Amino acid sequence: MSVPAVKILLTDGSSGLGAMLTKALEAESFDLYVVGESELAWDEPEIFLDLLKTYQPDFVINNAGWASAPTEAEQQILLAAAKTVASGCALTKIIPIHLSSYRVFGADHKASYAEFDSPVPVTDAGRAYQQAEEYFSEAIEHWLCLRMAWVLGSWPGNTLTNLLGALVGGETLTVNQAYPGAPTTDHDIARILVSVIRQVSCGAQNWGVFHYCSGDDCSQAEFATAVASILEQDGVLNGQVDIVDREPGEGEAGSAVLSCRRIGDNFGVQARSWRQGLHTMIKLWLRENGYN
Repeated sequence: MSVPAVKILLTDGSSGLGAMLTKALEAESFDLYVVGESELAWDEPEIFLDLLKTYQPDFVINNAGWASAPTEAEQQILLAAAKTVASGCALTKIIPIHLSSYRVFGADHKASYAEFDSPVPVTDAGRAYQQAEEYFSEAIEHWLCLRMAWVLGSWPGNTLTNLLGALVGGETLTVNQAYPGAPTTDHDIARILVSVIRQVSCGAQNWGVFHYCSGDDCSQAEFATAVASILEQDGVLNGQVDIVDREPGEGEAGSAVLSCRRIGDNFGVQARSWRQGLHTMIKLWLRENGYN
């Protein structure tokens, strides 16, 4: 007798990360439903509840409103979607996996952050991410949250493509040698989500907040220099990197590094280096933007 496919509902497939997750999940043996951009309003929870009752997914991956640096409009979507998804999953007993960000931290200027550290955000985006998490923690006992660091992809608006656009476009970028982060490819995030879903589907009772980022952190300046070096090899480096070394000021986070021990202990996943596939990802961006 064949085992029914795990049913997953993804709350946003139109964003850069959402489009990549859609492709990655479709490549697995999942039954995937992706909420359309104009299918529902996130401030109408009864419509989402009807969707859950109709489709009856095993998991909801909530990435609505997620962005590397969410705008005010994206923050509003993030909050409305989190509240609606949390209440809907609580009523239907469906397991949500909420995507969050290192931006919930920062005010205490630690070198890295573990799951047991109390969120103390320094920006409006960070406070929105914190509030979104609280909607889930207050409504549901069995839920998962994946906080991520610098997410890299070929789609616009992330740490990598912002760098590429500036350096290929001839700008001078000021980057900080004293600001550490952990670049993480979007495909690596998809790998982690697939592993978590499969294990929970098989009975793993691991709930709450988990961190994931690359296995080797680096400074903002080190990452920018690595990207510039690849662009120079490919003959398309037109800008330059200006490196400074200064401590974070008021209203700035001190680190974008996350400790990933808990997800390793509970799900057995191993962190990968951000250097794996970086050149391939850059070549893809250059090709998509007409540079080679």
